[in-house]
Amino acid sequence: MTEEENKKQKELRRQERKLARRQEWEKIRGLGPAARIRYLWDYYKIVPILVLAAVIVVRILISMVIGAHTTTLLYTCIMNVSSMQGDDEALRDDFGAYIGGVGKWEQIVIDSSIRIDPQSAGLSQSASANLMKLTALTQNGMLDVCLAPEDVTEYLAQEGLLLGLDDLLDEDLKRTCDGEGYLYTGPEVVYDEQSQERILREENPLIYAVRVDPYGVLAGYGIQTGQEVWFSVIASSKRTETAMKLLEYVTGAQGEDG
Repeated sequence: MTEEENKKQKELRRQERKLARRQEWEKIRGLGPAARIRYLWDYYKIVPILVLAAVIVVRILISMVIGAHTTTLLYTCIMNVSSMQGDDEALRDDFGAYIGGVGKWEQIVIDSSIRIDPQSAGLSQSASANLMKLTALTQNGMLDVCLAPEDVTEYLAQEGLLLGLDDLLDEDLKRTCDGEGYLYTGPEVVYDEQSQERILREENPLIYAVRVDPYGVLAGYGIQTGQEVWFSVIASSKRTETAMKLLEYVTGAQGEDG
């Protein structure tokens, strides 16, 4: 075999492995969050990933125990932050003041540690650890709001993790955002009870997210994702009223009130 033929064989094998990884990832993405974790365990037993995931889960549980006497007013994840210069603490404090103050045994959490790559065809330790943390936060009801690029928002919606905002959005804001193209809509997502496979109901589109970066509030805190930023609410959230207050804040409504 000539050197050129050898190179072609290597490239062919590389493309085959890449295709296999992508097909496997698509298969995993088609499962519900709990079923996905079981699949990774049953078929891969990726020890380093699971150890890292266990550490993340333990840290979350410890935080829950420590915060047993502390009421969380809102837990927000700002995903795929591209700059480390963002002032999360200032955003947290200013929003706390906007909603009337935060008591001694109350807290607002702004978490910018999660990065999600919807286009990833691999199962790296980092990608799996982020997925595990997101799953833990959503399944135990801790996470309320996501501020994320459009591709991540689309991924969350397709996973069935987002709440339809149709009945929560202020009508004036809804009309304004609709006219500007600032509403993200998608089919309703449900999971089969037996197989946990995802079902998309195209006949019932919902509003899942609102684009907020054009208002400049997040940029004022130095928070950048390098792309458009979309506001969405997690389907399991029990704090939707406060979540919508955050939407008011990041779209500049506080200026109108003031």
